[in-house]
Amino acid sequence: MKSIEAQKLKLGYDHSIIIDEVSFEIPENKISIFIGSNGCGKSTMLRSFARLLKPIDGSIILNGEDIASIPTKTIAKNLAILPQSPMAPGSLTVRELVEMGRHPYQSWKNKHTDEDKEMVNKALKSTQTLELSDMNVDSLSGGQRQRVWIAMVLAQGTDIILLDEPTTYLDMTHQIEVLDLLYRLNRDEKKTIVMVLHDLNLSCRYADHIIAIKNKGVYKKGKPDDVITKETVKDVFNMDCMIIKDPIYNTPMCVPYSKAFN
Repeated sequence: MKSIEAQKLKLGYDHSIIIDEVSFEIPENKISIFIGSNGCGKSTMLRSFARLLKPIDGSIILNGEDIASIPTKTIAKNLAILPQSPMAPGSLTVRELVEMGRHPYQSWKNKHTDEDKEMVNKALKSTQTLELSDMNVDSLSGGQRQRVWIAMVLAQGTDIILLDEPTTYLDMTHQIEVLDLLYRLNRDEKKTIVMVLHDLNLSCRYADHIIAIKNKGVYKKGKPDDVITKETVKDVFNMDCMIIKDPIYNTPMCVPYSKAFN
C-alpha cells in the first residue's frame, strides 16, 4: 500500500503564491480528480506531488516520509507522472518509448533485463498497444499516442500514477477510451490514480474522490455526490447550473445555464 499526502503545503512561482497551506490525503487504490477554474493550481499541485516543484513551505509525504528526503530513483519506483502534452525525444518507436519507463531500474552496466522486457510487454498489452510496438510514435493518432504514454508510465511499475489532463486535445471517443483504460488499471491492478480533468461530468463518472480547488486552497473534497452541487459549481467556476443524475451511470451531471438564450 502506497500513500501520498500534503501537509501545510504552500506552492508558488517567483514570489506569487498559488497554493497556500493546504493539507489533505489522497485515498489509496482510488481515482482522485482535481477540479477547479483555469490557473487555480491544479497542475501545480500535481507537479509538487512528483517533486517537480519544490514547496515554498510544508511537505509532500510519500509512504510516511517527506518526499524531499527520498532519493530520486526511489521516488520513481513509487510514483509516475504523465505531464500535459508530453513530447517524445527524437524519432522513437512505441516500444522504445515504453522502455524508457524502466529507466529507474537500470544502471550503466544493467540494461534491459528479463524483468524489464516482461514489464514493457505487460504495459503494452494492458494498454492494447502491443501491435503498435514497431511504429513510430509520431505516426500515431492522438488516442493511440496517449495510450502509449500511459504504457510508458505503467512500465515504470509504480503503485501511484499522476496524470495532468490526460484527455486534452482528444475527441470524445478517445477521451472515453483513455479514461476507461485508467479506470480498468485502478480496478484491476489497484493503482492509485490522481489526475487533473476539466470536464466535470467525466470527473463525476470516473472519480471515487474529487478535490475542488479555489482561492489557493481546497474548497471541498469527497465523493462526487457530496462535492458536485450547484453551489460548488457557482462558487468554484462562477457558473449557474442545474445538477441532475446521469441517466446511465447515476452520477452527478452538470447542466450549465447559458446567458445567450436569456
